[in-house]
Amino acid sequence: MPAPTSSSSAQSSSIGDYIARFRFQNQLPAPPFAPKLIDIPTPLSRYTDTTYISDLVKRVPTSIDLDPELGMPLNLAALPGLFEGDESALYPLQNSQLDPKDQALLKDSDHISSVQRNPAGVSFLRRTEYISSEARASIKPPITIESQQNIRAIKAAAERQEKLRDPHAQLDAIEQSFAEFDCNSFVHPNPRKAHLTAVELIDVFPDVEIFDNTYMLMKFQGCPDSNLPEPTPDNPRFVTALFRPTQSAVGDEWLSYFLADERSSTNLKRKIAEGNTQDVSTTFVHVRDYETNLNTEALSTDIILALPTEEGKFARYTNLHGRSVLKRRRTAKDRQHVEKRIKVIELLMRPMTEDEQAEKMTSISRLDPLGTLRY
Repeated sequence: MPAPTSSSSAQSSSIGDYIARFRFQNQLPAPPFAPKLIDIPTPLSRYTDTTYISDLVKRVPTSIDLDPELGMPLNLAALPGLFEGDESALYPLQNSQLDPKDQALLKDSDHISSVQRNPAGVSFLRRTEYISSEARASIKPPITIESQQNIRAIKAAAERQEKLRDPHAQLDAIEQSFAEFDCNSFVHPNPRKAHLTAVELIDVFPDVEIFDNTYMLMKFQGCPDSNLPEPTPDNPRFVTALFRPTQSAVGDEWLSYFLADERSSTNLKRKIAEGNTQDVSTTFVHVRDYETNLNTEALSTDIILALPTEEGKFARYTNLHGRSVLKRRRTAKDRQHVEKRIKVIELLMRPMTEDEQAEKMTSISRLDPLGTLRY
């Protein structure tokens, strides 16, 4: 350890560490037997095998630096007469003869790809199910009389669809279908009531004015409002009732049912019938909640039909988009204060905007392009 140093101006001390290297001798004992060289024959093909570098080729990308001429140096100065306007040296010879070995290069690629491959030359290790599938795929099915009839029917349907793009042609086709119908082949829709016959024929057309609306059939299990002694379907309170979808914080969904008082509902019903609902304010009060399970399957044939009230008019229909059975929802008392419910709804109607009116006219024109079914 070095001794501390001192000076006249200030005294300081420093501590140094001494590092010493120790070497231990590791003398191995002599081998118990003399070394022996073993001759292992190595085939020459092993030195030319490149399989051991396959992983190296995959991991290391090949770097190819192309020159501006893409590896094809063209020295135009070597062509005689090129700069004097003679370009004959750039074109092939006029009487050049094609080598017979190069004839295969002139074959059409489509012709080459359509040549059937012989599956008999595949390896014996290949699974036979693939060979049989290729053999079946290469064999085209014979054209039968039934397939020819199907092709003709498809072409005829496509031509008929093209002709029916015109609205007038559609009306003519509908009238022609009634004329070609055989009345003797008509079967009574209800065999149990075969004695019933039609008294009057009424034309049925879609109600284009309300066809863009969504209508659903709601069925109550019990009285909607226990305060009404004898509820009737024509009661204005039920006609003008509101359903509002509600969802809790935990994801539960139900329908909240709102009713107006008898005076307000009667006034609203009259205004709707008159078509003057502007600036009509109606107050709806929450009555109860209902659990619902909407069913939208098998409703392609379910419609809402309105019979005509005047002679010479036609019946109108619209689609029914769903059915639902409303069951009264019961909530535990400890959860009633947690759920946030709307108790009162103030309903105020306004006229349709220009965008809403244009959207409605677009949907109407799809069903009634000629405007013959509008009110």
